[in-house]
Order: sequence, then C-alpha cells, then structure tokens
Amino acid sequence: MLAAEAAALVLFLCAALPAVGARTGIKSQHRSGGTISWLLRHEPRGASLASAHIRLGSTVGSHWQPVRFARVLTPNPRNPDKLVVSLIGKHGRNICLTLFEHGRAVSGGCGIGSLLKPFSSMTSTDATGREDIAGLASDEVASISLVRPGGRSLPVPLKDNAFLITIDRSGGSSTLVAYDSAGSVISSTTQRPITHLPG
Repeated sequence: MLAAEAAALVLFLCAALPAVGARTGIKSQHRSGGTISWLLRHEPRGASLASAHIRLGSTVGSHWQPVRFARVLTPNPRNPDKLVVSLIGKHGRNICLTLFEHGRAVSGGCGIGSLLKPFSSMTSTDATGREDIAGLASDEVASISLVRPGGRSLPVPLKDNAFLITIDRSGGSSTLVAYDSAGSVISSTTQRPITHLPG
C-alpha cells in the first residue's frame, strides 16, 4: 500500500455514526449489519471503469489489496461526478468507495462489506464553497434526506445504494437522515470531516 494512500484511506463504512437526535429532534434506531447485495453478487450495474475512463489504480484500496470487482455509479443525474464502488481483498468482501470530481479522485474509504451501517458519508469541498456529500447505503435504506440549518429537508439522490448531493457549504452544517421502506428513521449523522486524496 502506498504511503500517500495509507494516509488518505478511511475505514468509514463500518464506523459507528454519532446520534444527533438531541440536536435535531430526529429519532434514529441506528441499525447495523447491513450489506449491498447486488455488489456482492457482482451485478454489472452502472458502468465499467474502462467506459468511464477511470484507472483501476486511482481507486481507493487498489494499492492495498487486490480489486475483485468495481463499478462506476452516477446516482445524481444533475451531478456529473462519479462514484466508484469496489470489492477488494482475498475474498472480495471489503467494500471501497472513491469519489471522482472532473475525473480526479478526491476522497474515499473502505470497510467490511458484511458489517455495513445503514449509511456512511464523506464530503469534498472546492474553492468556491461547493460541497459534495457522497456515500453508500445498505439495502435496508429506501431513501435519504438532507436536513439543512433551519429544518429545510432536501431529498438526496439515491441509486444502486450510492448517493450524491451538492450543496453550498456556507449554509452551515447539515444532517443526513436515512429511512426504511416504512418511512422510519434508521440512521442519522452530521457531515463527516472532509477527506481529500493527495495529488
């Protein structure tokens, strides 16, 4: 594993997400032990790395363990940025996610695929204050919303267990909320610290 990648790699998919109910009024069950079924079955959703002109070696985790499967997802039709979700390791059971902006990897992380929390997120901010919030959700998540300061709720584009939304960072911190198919809140978290890949 390259030293630069070691510094950037974040084991975020299995990390316990902080409860924020006391601050937002959102009651969350914070379930655990989920997974992404289509990914573990190697279903060809989204696009291939080759068709998206993305090098395998530019994805998080690729210099750490062998990549067994990878797909390029575009969950937000209004945002051209790409998410690469990959399976790495001897048995291909560790999940990695890399966010690409304008063809460049800017953030990412990995975790154990069978211990996926309802969702995990990462952020990337450019010089203009534009912030991408991206992540993966387990199969039990039916929808995600972003609660902005003041209580305004925005729907977060979610497709093939990946999500991506762009906001103006100047508006202050927000809260991501995940719901199951019955509309119950199953997880919530404030935005994670910004994680950039060097280069």
